[in-house]
Amino acid sequence: MFDFFRWAMDPANAVKVSGWSFLAGILGTLLAIIGFPITGWQLWRTANATKAAANAVAAIKSRVATYDAVFEVSRASSALRETDRHLKRHSWAEAVESYSDARHALVRLTELPSNLTADRIQALSDVLSEVAQFSETIELSLQKQKSPGNVSIMINSNRRFSEVLARTSIALERDV
Repeated sequence: MFDFFRWAMDPANAVKVSGWSFLAGILGTLLAIIGFPITGWQLWRTANATKAAANAVAAIKSRVATYDAVFEVSRASSALRETDRHLKRHSWAEAVESYSDARHALVRLTELPSNLTADRIQALSDVLSEVAQFSETIELSLQKQKSPGNVSIMINSNRRFSEVLARTSIALERDV
């Protein structure tokens, strides 16, 4: 192998070596001319694949967030139904606990990234405020050891809350 390099560097072989060098140069130039467009094409394909992967990840994140939101709607609805049962039985401490579960689900629902409109989020925030007020009313009456008053107002409001949650659920399920 070292003999070849010695032969190629020998000034007596300059004519033969220059011919091969010329052919190697031409071949290298041709490969470069062909290779650069192929490299550019591969870069373009890689960029498109990266964009497609990013879009797919964004779509999956959106779908998972929507499923989480649907779960929280279901959880809040269930807690409100349970609250109705406790209110009808005058189980005030349990009603406060159920309202707390509903509040927790509503807070998560309003904070989750989803495709809900601003109006829908505002309606959920209003429900959250009223649930907090009812919960505080019941807690105060428990501290004073007396009935929280007209329970039918709370039960009727819970029905309205359930309607808001049902509309929210429908809006979310359209996106799925």
